[in-house]
Amino acid sequence: MNLLQWYKTRKKRKAHKELAETIRSAIHYDRDILAPEQVEKLERLAEQAADPNGNVEQIEAKFSSVIGHDNTAHTICSVLDVLIVALTVAFGVRALFLQPFQIPTGSMQPTLFGNHYIDRNEAEPHLGPTAKMYLDVFGRDVTNPNGTEAIRYLRPGEIVCDGWLTSGDHLFVDRVSLHFKDFERGEIFIFTTEGLKYKGAALEGFFYIKRIAGMPGDTLKIVNNVLYVRPAGETQFKPVYEVAPRMKKLYSGKGGYHGHLPVAAEDWGVLKEGVEYKVPEDHYFALGDNSNNSLDSRYWGPVPRRNVIGRALNVFWPVSRRWGLIDTLDPLDVPTGSPRRDLPGSQMPSMRLQ
Repeated sequence: MNLLQWYKTRKKRKAHKELAETIRSAIHYDRDILAPEQVEKLERLAEQAADPNGNVEQIEAKFSSVIGHDNTAHTICSVLDVLIVALTVAFGVRALFLQPFQIPTGSMQPTLFGNHYIDRNEAEPHLGPTAKMYLDVFGRDVTNPNGTEAIRYLRPGEIVCDGWLTSGDHLFVDRVSLHFKDFERGEIFIFTTEGLKYKGAALEGFFYIKRIAGMPGDTLKIVNNVLYVRPAGETQFKPVYEVAPRMKKLYSGKGGYHGHLPVAAEDWGVLKEGVEYKVPEDHYFALGDNSNNSLDSRYWGPVPRRNVIGRALNVFWPVSRRWGLIDTLDPLDVPTGSPRRDLPGSQMPSMRLQ
């Protein structure tokens, strides 16, 4: 047998095998709507199709006449059946077990990264249209009388920024375990913002991710950038890293971690310097690790348990230092540093090293 004959024989056997499988599938899927004599005819056709010496075209014609429609339509229906089942399983898993989630902001840096801007030159933060950097119509700097803030008008053709946006971390949310095990202080969780308001207005966005800093019944206060906790039933305040060891790295002063800042005295919020706040029952007090740039429970209060979606489980994209199980890394061994005073909204220098 030469190569051409071998190829034709192989192709014919494959066609017979596929036709036999198609007929058997038709019997399996349509048995409840087929008459007994139709089932009997299809079983004989399946046996004929399995015989390499049979005529595929004739068997296909008989198959179509028995089931009442052509083989192509039946194949499409079979594929659609499989697709519907697969989608049903996928959406069921997403709704009940594992839900994908994208970090929208930088409030959890450096533990988790959200969408952020990277400048082409030394990763300087984007000043944006709100930055007070202007020139007058002659291109001269205009400085306030106290000399602390330069106001400049941008000249035509001047480059405001040169860089790109990078998407945040993508992770899976465990939606099952919260029904069997309560949260612990220091865990990272995802919740909806339904019913949460700041300055009388609903919060932007629907899903938030933060770290649980206060449990139901806790009394909290911030003193010298340290969050103190008095758990329910106790009389003494303790630094949060003593009652929640996993939060100790937030006070390391390394890799971008810088403790917890209070709400400014003039701002709207519930946790200002030295002010005590008791977390209501069935609520959690949620803080961002990057409290220098985080809108969290310090401002809009605690999260009701009914809003909780689940636990943050693992980062599946991108493949970076943070890939894998969440919140298992030690901080980078570099000083956190301070934001640049001349760049409003800038971040700690060590954030760029993540």
